[in-house]
Amino acid sequence: MSFVPLNELQELSGRKRPSRICRWLAEHEWVFEEGADGLPKVDRRYYDKRMTGGVDERPVNINLDALEAICAPKVQK
Repeated sequence: MSFVPLNELQELSGRKRPSRICRWLAEHEWVFEEGADGLPKVDRRYYDKRMTGGVDERPVNINLDALEAICAPKVQK
């Protein structure tokens, strides 16, 4: 796996400090991990797809409680 260098993430976000870059990435719904060193880690393939309008690979949040409430069989009393 190859990661995007910090200078490219700084250019993308317009931020210099790693904590600000992480905040920007989160606000713009980018998939990333923050390393133990505080630096954001973005997979190169994901970055390239996002930057070229490729398939959106962001995770989908599903409200399982709401889904269960809709799909659960109704018990009549």
